[in-house]
Amino acid sequence: MNKINPQFKHIWIKTQLSIHPELISQSQPLGFYIVGKSSSFVYFNGILIGENGYPSSLKNEEVAGQMDAVFYLDKNLINKSNNNQLILRMSAVNGLLNLSHPINGIFVDIYNNPTHLLLDHYWFSILPFGAFVLAAIYLGVLSSRQKENRSLVLLSMMSFFAACQLLVEITRGVQSYSYTFHDIRLILLVFFSYAFGVSLFAHIVYKFINNKQWLLILITMSISLICVLLVDAYDLKAAIAINIPALFAMLICLYYAYYKVENAVFISIALMIFITLFIVSPSFFLDRYFYYLVASLLVFLFVQQAIDLSNQSKINKLEKARADKLQLIIDQNHQKANPTKLKIKCAGQLTLISMDDIAFCKGAGDYVEIFKTDEKSTLYNGTLKELEISLPAIFLKVHRSYIVNTTKIVSLDRNTAGTGELGLDNGAFIPVSRRIMPKVRESLA
Repeated sequence: MNKINPQFKHIWIKTQLSIHPELISQSQPLGFYIVGKSSSFVYFNGILIGENGYPSSLKNEEVAGQMDAVFYLDKNLINKSNNNQLILRMSAVNGLLNLSHPINGIFVDIYNNPTHLLLDHYWFSILPFGAFVLAAIYLGVLSSRQKENRSLVLLSMMSFFAACQLLVEITRGVQSYSYTFHDIRLILLVFFSYAFGVSLFAHIVYKFINNKQWLLILITMSISLICVLLVDAYDLKAAIAINIPALFAMLICLYYAYYKVENAVFISIALMIFITLFIVSPSFFLDRYFYYLVASLLVFLFVQQAIDLSNQSKINKLEKARADKLQLIIDQNHQKANPTKLKIKCAGQLTLISMDDIAFCKGAGDYVEIFKTDEKSTLYNGTLKELEISLPAIFLKVHRSYIVNTTKIVSLDRNTAGTGELGLDNGAFIPVSRRIMPKVRESLA
C-alpha cells in the first residue's frame, strides 16, 4: 500500500482486505488508519466509514486531508468470511513536493488518536530540545561578551539549528496538520539540517585554519547543496545535509591531527563516530535518538572550546603579568632618572612630595596618611582608591588599607594563615592580605 501515489492526481483504488482474527477478537474498537499525504474517502464493504478532507482533481475543489487520519471501523461491517472489499478515493493535488513515498501506511489496528501515538514516540526528545535551547541562549550571551570568538557564535548557532530541527520533527506528534504543511515541514527539516552541518564545518574551520576560511566554507556549502539536490528521499536529504559537512570537518581534523595540533585527534574521533553511525544505521537519523547523538557532539565540542578558552585565559594572564613587570621596570628606571612629584592638598595648603620619597600610604577613611622614607608623614585629602589612580606602577596595593613603594621593599614573610608582612628599607612592616598575597609574590618575583 505504500506504493500508492495520489500526488497531483485523483485516483480510485479497489482491493480485498483481510483483518487479523486476533484484532477482531479484541474488546477494543478498531480503527482504519491512513498515514500519508492525501485527501481521502474510505469505503469498507460498500459503506463510507470516513472522510479525510475532500479529494478532487482540481486544486480549488480539493480540501487537504490530515497527514495522520483514523476512522472508526465497526466490527459488524466485517464479513464472516473476512474477505472485505476496500475502496479508496484519494488525491493530493495541492502539495508542493513530489515525494517518492507519499503514503507511509494504510492499515487496520486498535483505534487510537494517531497524534497521541506519535507523541508517545517523540516525548523522549523533550530533554535534548531543552538542552539545545539553553545551550543556544548561554553560548549566545557568552559570545556577545567575547565578540572576537567566532567558535562560540557558531556553537550557539549549531544549538539553535538543532533545536529548530527537533521542534519541526516533533510537530507531527504535538499537533495534527494537513498534508500541505507536511511538505513545508520536510523543507524546514532539510534546511535546518543543512544549516547545522554548515555551522559545524565553519566551527572546525575557524578552530584550526587561519586563512581562506570563507572560501572553504563556500566550497563545502556548494558540494553539500548539490548532494542534497541529487537525492529524492527527504530523510536522506536531511542526513546528507549534516554528514557531508561533518565528513569534510573530520578530514580537516585528521590533517591537523597528523601534525599533532592540540585537540584535533579527539574531535576527528568524535566526528568519525558521528558519521559512522549514519553509515551503519541510516534509519537512526532523524529519529528521537539521533538528537541525543547531536547533543553529545555539541557537549563534546563545547568542552573542547572551554578547554581552549581556559588555556587562552592562562596565556593572556601570563602575557599581562609580563607586561606589568616590564611596565614596573620602566617606571622604576624612570623614577630613578626623573622622580615625579605628588601634589597634596590638605588644610588649604599645596605640598609637593617626590614619589621616590614615599615609602607607603595608609588609608584612614576620607584621608590617607603618606609615610616618607624619613619616617615623617603627611595627610592626603582623599580616599586610598583616589590616591592609587595618581600613583605610578611602582606602587602596589597590598592590603585594603595599604599601598607600598615596591622599590623600598626588602623582605616578604608569609605566615601559615596565608597572610604576610612586607619589610621596608626604613624599618616599617606592612601587612599583606591573604587575597592579595599571590599577586604581591608574583609582582616581586
